[in-house]
Parts: sequence; structure tokens; C-alpha cells
Amino acid sequence: MESLNSNSQERESCISCNKDKLKQRKVTWHLFDYFIHFSKHMEFVRESILERAKHKRENDRRVNDRMMQSKEEKVASSKALDHIEFVRESILERAKHKRENDRRVNDRMMQSKEGNVASSKALDVRLIVTECSGTKSDKQDTSSRSRNDTYAEDVHIKPVNDKEPIAEEKVFANVALKNDLRKLKGNSVDTKFAKPSILGKPVLQPPRNQSVVRQPNAFKFERPNFSKPWFSSQVEVDSVLSKPVTPHYLSKV
Repeated sequence: MESLNSNSQERESCISCNKDKLKQRKVTWHLFDYFIHFSKHMEFVRESILERAKHKRENDRRVNDRMMQSKEEKVASSKALDHIEFVRESILERAKHKRENDRRVNDRMMQSKEGNVASSKALDVRLIVTECSGTKSDKQDTSSRSRNDTYAEDVHIKPVNDKEPIAEEKVFANVALKNDLRKLKGNSVDTKFAKPSILGKPVLQPPRNQSVVRQPNAFKFERPNFSKPWFSSQVEVDSVLSKPVTPHYLSKV
């Protein structure tokens, strides 16, 4: 009996030990399962952290690139502005130099024009002085020669004037003789005069001191040429007379 009791006790102890072992195994299994889930979760967390870090790095790189681009754009814009300012200053400087050159050219042209005007005025004054001196000398020469010409003209005209009264007396005597002959012959003589008294009117004489041609530059003396006098009226005689009445002209000197 005692052996049976001891066997039963041993069996019960073995069964309890097995149960404990099973419990322990279940606990370890649960722990293992939890560990597996925890490890998976940690792996997911790690991967998510790494992904976030990667995205952050990419964002930082993009931001840096944008900042660099903006800086480069700012530098380029500043360089462009500096270049534009330099070009503007160079254009203004060139315009200033051009104005100065134009002003200098205009001043030189004005000076040259003034010099030309002054030289032309000086030449005009010299020409006027030379012309005045030449005209004075010409006047002196012409005055001296005109005095000589008038003296020679008076010398040549005096004998002609002395001969004119003798010729007039001859003409009047011939006319009177022919009228007396017509009366003696009994012929009717129709004498018409343009003016009532032809005998009392002196014969037209050429004006004195006009036939001598005087030239200021030609120093030649010309003798006066007297044209033939012409009566102011003519005598008409009938065709019966053998000889018509003809006026006598002065001989050409």
C-alpha cells in the first residue's frame, strides 16, 4: 500500500512538474511572440526614422540649392546693375566729351571766321586806300591835262569864230542880190519863211567845248570837229528861176 501511495505521489509530482513546464513554455512563447512583434515595431520605427531623415536631407539640399540659386541670381542681378551703371556712366562721359569737342570745334570755327572777316576787312581797307591814292593821282593828272586841253581848244576855236561873221555876211549878200534880180526880171517870187525873220536870226553854231572827247585814262588830244551849220528855216523858190536859192555852209575846219 505504501508503495502504491508513493507511486501515486510520484505521478502527481510528475504531472505537476509537466504542467509547470508547460506553463513556462507558454510564457516563453508569449514572450518570444511579444519580442518578435516588438522587434518588428522597432524595425518599422527605425525605417520610418531613416525615411524621415532622408526626406529631411533632401529638403535641406533643395533649400540649400534654392538659396544658392537665389544668391547667384542676386549676384548676377547686382553684376547686371553694376554693368548697366558702368554703361550709363560711360555714355554720359562720352556725351560730355562730345559736347566739349563740339564746343571746341565751334570755338575754332568762330575764331577762323573772325580771322577771315578781319583779314577781309584789312584787305578791303588796303584796297580802298590804294584806290583812293590812285584816284587822287588820276584826278591830278586829268586836271593838269584838262587845263592843257582847254587851252589848246580855245586856241583852235578862236580863228573859226573869227571866220563865222564873214560867212554870214556873204550868205545874206547873195540872198539879197538874187531877190533884186527877180524883181528886175518881173518874175513873181514866192518866198516862204518858216519864221518871219530869217535874216535877223543868227546861224546856229555848234556848242563849244563839247566836241572834244575827254577820257580820264586815255592821254590823247583830239582836235575839235565842227559840224556843218543848218538854218532853222529853208527858203523855197519857184521852179521858174534858173538857179534855186541854196544856203552856203561853212567849210569844215
